[in-house]
Amino acid sequence: MRFSTPLLGIAIGAFALGCGGSDASERSTTDGSREEITIAFGARPTTLDPHIADDGAERAINDNIYETLMARTPDGGLTPGLAADEPQRLDDTTWRFTLRDGVSFHDGTAFDSRAVVASIERMIEIGESGEQHSFFSTLSGAKAIDKLTVDVITTGPDPLLPARMYWLKIIPAGAADRPDFAEQPIGTGPYRLRSFDQEIASLEANEEYWGGRPPIGIVNIAFVGDASEVDVDRRTELYSQALRLARDDAYFVFLVRVEDSYGLSERMSWTPRTDAKLLAAEMSLTT
Repeated sequence: MRFSTPLLGIAIGAFALGCGGSDASERSTTDGSREEITIAFGARPTTLDPHIADDGAERAINDNIYETLMARTPDGGLTPGLAADEPQRLDDTTWRFTLRDGVSFHDGTAFDSRAVVASIERMIEIGESGEQHSFFSTLSGAKAIDKLTVDVITTGPDPLLPARMYWLKIIPAGAADRPDFAEQPIGTGPYRLRSFDQEIASLEANEEYWGGRPPIGIVNIAFVGDASEVDVDRRTELYSQALRLARDDAYFVFLVRVEDSYGLSERMSWTPRTDAKLLAAEMSLTT
C-alpha cells in the first residue's frame, strides 16, 4: 500500500495511532512485523457496497476486503488476480476468464464462476444509478461455462475489458440480497471486516487468504476529518500525544487524503519515529 505524507497529516496520523489502546510492544511481533496499526482518514465512506460508490474512503476499506479478476503490480502493470491467467479473447465481444481454484470468500463460500456472473449482472443492473457506471457501460452479460470458466460479453469490441476487470469487485452469488450487505462486506481479500461504525472501521487479517497471511494483523481506520479543520488547541493536543508516542518507540502511518490510498496487501509501509526532537521539528511545519 502506498501512503503519502502531506504535512498536515502528520499530527492526525500520530493521534490516530495513539487511540489504539495498546502500547508499541503490543503492536509488534518478534520478527518485526506489525500486529496492529491505526490509520487516520479524512472521510468516512457513505457505504461499503462495492458496486454503488466510487470514492477514496470506500476503496480504502473495500480494496482490502474484495478482490477483482485482474489486479495491478506495484509499478502499475495488469496481472491476474482472481483470474488464474490472462483472459482469452474469443471474438469481438467475448472474453474468456479461467478462474483461480481453491479460493474462498470470508464466509467459507467457494469462489467460482457463479460469483463472477452475479457480480457482473449486478453491475449491469445498477447501471447509471451507480458511480461506477462509466467503467462498465460496455458490459452486456456473463456466462458460466463451468465452475472455473466464465465468458464476459460486451456490447461491442472492447479491448480495454481486461483493464475494466481490475475495478469490478467480486461478491458471492446472492450476497447483495442480504439486508446488511452494504455494512458487512464479504470478499476473498487479505482482510475481513471486524467492525464498522461512525468513528472507525477495523479490519483483521484473513488467516486463510489464498495469497498468504498479510503482515499486519489488525488495521484500524479512524475517521477523523480533514487536518485543515483541526483548530490550534486540538493541534496542540495531537502534538503532545505524538511526542509521547515517539518516546514509546511507536510506529506511525500517516494518511489523511484518502485518494492516495491503495490496497493494504500490496505495499504497506510505516515509519519509526524514535527521536522526539525530530518529530517535533516535523510537527512544527503543520502549524
